[in-house]
Amino acid sequence: MQFHVSWVFRCLRWSYFKYSCPERENFPIKYIEAGKWAEKIVYDRFKKYRLKRGRNRKLYFKNYTLIGRPDFIIKGKVIEVKKSKLSYRNPAWLAQLNLYLMMESSNKGLLIEVGNSKLRVSKHPFSPELARKSIKYFDNLGNLIKERKKPEVKTGYLCRYCSYRVYCRAIDIISEANEI
Repeated sequence: MQFHVSWVFRCLRWSYFKYSCPERENFPIKYIEAGKWAEKIVYDRFKKYRLKRGRNRKLYFKNYTLIGRPDFIIKGKVIEVKKSKLSYRNPAWLAQLNLYLMMESSNKGLLIEVGNSKLRVSKHPFSPELARKSIKYFDNLGNLIKERKKPEVKTGYLCRYCSYRVYCRAIDIISEANEI
């Protein structure tokens, strides 16, 4: 099994669907374009420091492999770029950066959040505790996939932005109907 580092701390059901039925995802292209735009802003701002694109990496575990590529590397520091409203920092972004630090054997990372008119740059050292929590997340995901057990979902605010929201709800409706 291979999981992408960017799945860390997402809704377990989202990650389960992303692994088992990626073709069912309905991801708006505008979010991909926004991410590319943010990366271009960062590249243009920091290219004088000889910014390099990250390389594809893998972390091997007993039952699965984590794969991913940090956005940039600059003088041994890992840089993760996110398009953001700058009013909210997603904890999953720090976990993702932390896993990239593991992949690159680096202790120094930068999270760069790109708003419409501002950048927010924050430094983050490698955190063993965050690494343990991230690995536990993927251990749980791997076990659910092996057991073919669909994770429970906590319906809430983030569901309305989920790229599997239509499929996820349809699965629940069918399950409810079969129980009747």
